[in-house]
Amino acid sequence: MKRPYLLKKRGKYWYYRLCDEITFHSIGETAKARAEEYVLNTAIPKGNELDKKRKEPTFKEYSSPFYIWDSCPHIRRLLDERKSITHRHARNQRSQMDKYMLPDIIVQKKLSEIKRADLIDFRSRLLDKIPDFFITVNK
Repeated sequence: MKRPYLLKKRGKYWYYRLCDEITFHSIGETAKARAEEYVLNTAIPKGNELDKKRKEPTFKEYSSPFYIWDSCPHIRRLLDERKSITHRHARNQRSQMDKYMLPDIIVQKKLSEIKRADLIDFRSRLLDKIPDFFITVNK
């Protein structure tokens, strides 16, 4: 099994580098066994820390705070820019999200897995759900 780190001796001291890094870091140890112990105990992230870094949100997790007044990043940005947004507008938009977007299957995908084709299919399903009186053409 490949180790998640690389040890290198320069002079009398050992240096380590993790697989996703470019540079070596000094350990300050002269014995290889103590150097390996240091890397395993302190330098390598433990399983939970590594999982937290790599955990990618699904579309549902990402969109869960949107248009909820106290937690929405969009509302916070608008208010910081001194722009106008009402509680009623936020409530209506959240209602639309809950009704049309969040029941769709795309919300179960991770954000990094969503492709252009998925968005086009989602748009088609969304247009099928919207009542005809909302679809108008300006003439």
